[in-house]
Formats: sequence, structure tokens, C-alpha cells
Amino acid sequence: MSDEKEMRDLALLEAYISGALTPEQKSMVEKRFQTDESFMNLYEILRHLGSAARLSHLSRKRDELLDLEQKIREEE
Repeated sequence: MSDEKEMRDLALLEAYISGALTPEQKSMVEKRFQTDESFMNLYEILRHLGSAARLSHLSRKRDELLDLEQKIREEE
């Protein structure tokens, strides 16, 4: 896959995930999922990246809170 085509596909899938496509564009993407395995795989990767990023952020925040809790205990 050319870099240019991959960049267009990424932009299209990001718009699909964010709900920014017209109904016609959305239908076109969904039809392409059925016929283009690499396009569908790229979609799955993008979809999971968002979840992974949120989990990573939450994990860092949890660690920060645990560190803060430990410091408070040490000060008491």
C-alpha cells in the first residue's frame, strides 16, 4: 500500500470513528470493510488504539494518586 493511500485511508477511518462522515460516506466505508481485509484491519487497529490510549492515561492517573496517597501517609 502506498503511503499516500494509507494516509487517505487513515483520515477516512478517523472520520468514520469520530462520526464525521456523511451517511453516503459511512455506507461506502462499511461496504469496503466487507471487501478489503487490510482496510478492516487498519480500522481495528485504530479503534483499539483509542481504547489503549484511554487505559494508559487512566493507569498513569491511578499511579499518581497512589503515589500521592503514599506521601500523605508518610507525612502523618
